[in-house]
Amino acid sequence: MVSNTAAVTWQQNGIRVRVYATDGVTVTERCWDGSGWYTGAFKQTGQTVSATAQPGPIIRVYCVNAGVTTEYCWDNNGPWYKGAYTA
Repeated sequence: MVSNTAAVTWQQNGIRVRVYATDGVTVTERCWDGSGWYTGAFKQTGQTVSATAQPGPIIRVYCVNAGVTTEYCWDNNGPWYKGAYTA
């Protein structure tokens, strides 16, 4: 059961969409690049999730687990890495 979702979109040869959903334990990614949904590479621990993006794509996903926020970053062609933001 999904307990929290975040979605980002940008224009790059059509509309691109990423949806990050958590079941309260694990955050996973679903992707739309214009020809059907597929499961993305992102998978991290998180009770809640939020996200932002800009063309490139430059994506930032913020996962909160046990009161600690961790930033995950995707810059153009990846790979995913932990960002500097913590709270």
